[in-house]
Amino acid sequence: MRAYFRLDLYFFEHPKVVDLSHPATVLYIASIAYCNRRETDGYVAEPVLRRLIEVNEQDPDSAGHKELAEELCRAKLWERVEGGWEVHDFLEHNESSDERDERRSDDAARKRAARAAAKNRPDGPEPPSGGPSGSVPPDTANRPSGHNRPSESVHGIAVTEQSDSREKVNTVVALAAPARPDSEDVHAVFNAWRATLPSGSRPRLTEARRDAVKAALHRYPREDVEDAARGWVNDPWPERAQQNDLAQLLHMGSKRKPQNVLEKMRDLWRHPPPAGMGRRTAEMARNAAGLHELVERLGGDGHEHDGGRVGAAGAAPQRELPRPAG
Repeated sequence: MRAYFRLDLYFFEHPKVVDLSHPATVLYIASIAYCNRRETDGYVAEPVLRRLIEVNEQDPDSAGHKELAEELCRAKLWERVEGGWEVHDFLEHNESSDERDERRSDDAARKRAARAAAKNRPDGPEPPSGGPSGSVPPDTANRPSGHNRPSESVHGIAVTEQSDSREKVNTVVALAAPARPDSEDVHAVFNAWRATLPSGSRPRLTEARRDAVKAALHRYPREDVEDAARGWVNDPWPERAQQNDLAQLLHMGSKRKPQNVLEKMRDLWRHPPPAGMGRRTAEMARNAAGLHELVERLGGDGHEHDGGRVGAAGAAPQRELPRPAG
């Protein structure tokens, strides 16, 4: 029989989990499975961390193993201990290794008694009943002394393992946290983007798109993010239709990809290039429109400031560029 652990139905809506990154959530669930499988009483040794989740170490924007562990510690789901980490309140919702040993001893004694009784039957012994198919030896490497002490009594996430024995199943009182749906702003941005797609498209608000929208809303007003989600339709680059995913359109730049796509798409929606304009000319027109906006914000008359005084040689050609539509 296969051992498994149960996960609370409200796990992904729990206040400690709802703001976690996707890799950190996967790492936490993997740590619960690992601790139950290897009977570590909630202890995760440092060398084990790399076996629980795979990360892209070549990507500078991707969080590493230690960063994910720190994220779980900040969320109070893990606690730093000597030589590794401890899953918070693990023993509140899972069997300890001592309890499992006692259960196995009870099961073995019950089966010995059943076999002895079957031998004395006049019609012969009964066929053997299915039982646990064995167990994985506990992982005792790098476990500090006293690590299996119960954590202080703090409300935790209800996660437990179901016993191999059908006669005994651990019961858990689950903390049913109220659901926290996505904010109205997230759905507004998603709907603005979806309205620009061809008819018949049925995109979903995936985890990657949701994270991209939340990150963009953290740095920009909702109006800017909505316009950026729509801006791709005005891009003169003919291949843009193949790269119009919402997460790509809201990219805000990084060491690997420094270009701020969000601001580019926002400006494309607000200042679309004239029809038939080439890519390079359209880029110059957007720059001119941005300089014009800056002059108006500074209260200039268009001559005194003249695009921030970029120089006499460049001022005249900039004024001759096509003005934005509308």
